[in-house]
Amino acid sequence: MRSTKVELWPALCSCLLAAAAQTVENPLPVAALSDLRSPEAVVRAVRQAAPDLFVDLPERLKKWGYPLETYAVPTEDGYVLTLHRIPRGRSAAPDASANEGRPAPPVLLLHGLHCSSELWVVAGPGAAPALILADEGYDVWLGNFRGNHFSTKHKILDPKDPRFWMFSYHEHGLYDVTALIDYVLNATKQKRLFYFGHSMGNTALFVAASMRPEYNEKVRLCVSLSPGVYIEEASFPIILANNYDLIKATFDSLPTYKILQRSDSLITFIYLMCSKDSSFRNTCDALVSTVLGITDLNAIDLYLSRAISSSSGLNIIHFLQEVLSGELRQMDHGAKENLRRYGSPRPPAYQLANVTAPVAIFASEADSVVSAKGISRLVKVLPNVVTTHIIDEKFNHLDFLVNPKEYELIMKHVLKLMKDF
Repeated sequence: MRSTKVELWPALCSCLLAAAAQTVENPLPVAALSDLRSPEAVVRAVRQAAPDLFVDLPERLKKWGYPLETYAVPTEDGYVLTLHRIPRGRSAAPDASANEGRPAPPVLLLHGLHCSSELWVVAGPGAAPALILADEGYDVWLGNFRGNHFSTKHKILDPKDPRFWMFSYHEHGLYDVTALIDYVLNATKQKRLFYFGHSMGNTALFVAASMRPEYNEKVRLCVSLSPGVYIEEASFPIILANNYDLIKATFDSLPTYKILQRSDSLITFIYLMCSKDSSFRNTCDALVSTVLGITDLNAIDLYLSRAISSSSGLNIIHFLQEVLSGELRQMDHGAKENLRRYGSPRPPAYQLANVTAPVAIFASEADSVVSAKGISRLVKVLPNVVTTHIIDEKFNHLDFLVNPKEYELIMKHVLKLMKDF
């Protein structure tokens, strides 16, 4: 039985905001520093100083001239996911077709851990993968896993209920990915779709395809960007795994497993720590490069403010179990509980040999979350890898979605490959 303590983030953020505000060398638009003593005043000041950080997905796409549709997708186990759709590019008329009268091929994109659909578009026209695909005539669908700020609904459970957060990438794959694929195919009256996954977005698809092999037939091609599967050799996961017991004990002691929450306070804190005028900018750059993997630091506050979202701490625990064991298995609950749940003291392994859908892997040797050794191992295990593209430039984990060289280094090759499927 979990305790009913107060949530830590709002209290912590309130304490830090006023202090962080004093580190900004370029004064915020307020009359005096005394105006910044309340967290609300700090948020208002940052809203004036950096309004773009607070622009949400619909408003951002409207500004750039892209249409957006939003759908609610129910899962088998009661969650309601938000699915965004960009049905055409910004230069196409509503009734125009870039496919010579044929329906636009559907593409489903799924984000990584603690992210959302926004990360596929935030880099803007010509750089963001989702917008490049839309401008190329594809019907773009952006999924959101349960628990992020777009997908906080359930038929019965409230997000304040600890049971709402009892999930990891196992449920993302078994229930979320399958529900989203079926919804897109039903809506478009197509039999197959293209799937783009970043990091955990790939893990979830591989879980789905291994446990429900019929979904392999529904994927024309999986474009796998920095797949978060075998991560035990990567620098940042190793750092976390060395503190597994402390991390698990901390998460277990919280009221729920909810980690992070998108809010104006969080965005404000990111600006105060990571804007170009912050005294903490160098520290922020170092942390982001190591932890999140962004090498283009010019718009780091924008990328962070739109990238970070909520998820369950069980996701982190599940990933760290893979790092420690070197095996991709279902959640380890301890020998006794495993025996009750699985009929075995050890959790069952995901059978990646069942993932027969064609997979194109794009990776980088400079990735702090997914190592080159992990990619090599994955290529040997998956039975239908059609290409492996290793970027030889300094290209880190989130660069796969926000780097200005995205088109040249990745999407140019992806678009050419997609024509063969």
